[in-house]
Amino acid sequence: MPRRPLQFKQMKDERKLSILEASLPLFAIHSKEKVSIDSICKNAKCSHGLIYHYFKNVDEIYSELLKSLTYKSLKEALFVNFKSMYAFDGLKHITNTLITNFNEIHNICFISLIINEEGKDSLYETLIYLIKRGQKEGDVTGGDPKDIANAFLFIFKGMSLQYLLNKNSKVIIKDPDVIVELFRKRSRV
Repeated sequence: MPRRPLQFKQMKDERKLSILEASLPLFAIHSKEKVSIDSICKNAKCSHGLIYHYFKNVDEIYSELLKSLTYKSLKEALFVNFKSMYAFDGLKHITNTLITNFNEIHNICFISLIINEEGKDSLYETLIYLIKRGQKEGDVTGGDPKDIANAFLFIFKGMSLQYLLNKNSKVIIKDPDVIVELFRKRSRV
């Protein structure tokens, strides 16, 4: 029995989705600049031609991933109105959101993409803002806010890489307070 147009569309959508799913861990592990069409082909077990049928280049694949509902909802959950809360509570919110969503490979990959983002509205810049505010409020440990933000992101990037590269890993931290407390200012006795 011949295929109907709806079946062809469904097949196309499934192929495109499989390419996106195969590329997601590559972008999570490597920077966007280090992912190639060739590496996506190997991971997706498909030809270059098939990838080029759906996408012009690596940047278009990456952009398509950033349009996904998972990515958008994770960003929305992470970035709330921090001006209406204490900075330390903002850091706790970010940590809780990351830990809560550190539950399946798909989410872990998107967390890694968010960690790698640069620019004004990036997680890195948001952390620096909250750390500086938290230091002024007296709740966050002293030191260079950039170093503290990097340490925070290294923890999550390390956990995500450990998990993505070793599926049997037991490295994932379940209690957000373990991480948040690293940044709390301690009073000297």
